[in-house]
Amino acid sequence: MSDLFQEPDDATLLAPAERDGLKLTWTTTRADLNAAEQDKIDAGAAWAFRSRRANILTFAFSIALHRQMFGQVWDWAGHYRTTERNIGIAPYRIGTWSAPLRWSTGFVSPAVST
Repeated sequence: MSDLFQEPDDATLLAPAERDGLKLTWTTTRADLNAAEQDKIDAGAAWAFRSRRANILTFAFSIALHRQMFGQVWDWAGHYRTTERNIGIAPYRIGTWSAPLRWSTGFVSPAVST
């Protein structure tokens, strides 16, 4: 595909304001964007495994990891989304629903999930 923002059927749709947050001016195709995101996701995962933190199941760590994975690609990296998606939950529920998800792992209690 030659149009960067022409989403294939399996892609997450981007709102116009989210598209404006793209930092990589050199990307011209969806394949370029996918490759750049995958490269940064891999780098973020390496950062997470190198960090050797005692508790990675916290809000702060998940935000930092998101920033590590997408911060060089998107302006909005490290922030909860504010728009509806074709997958997942409503934006206003992300913070409150992610806490019980962390607790359900058995590795973190409600008292230390911030």
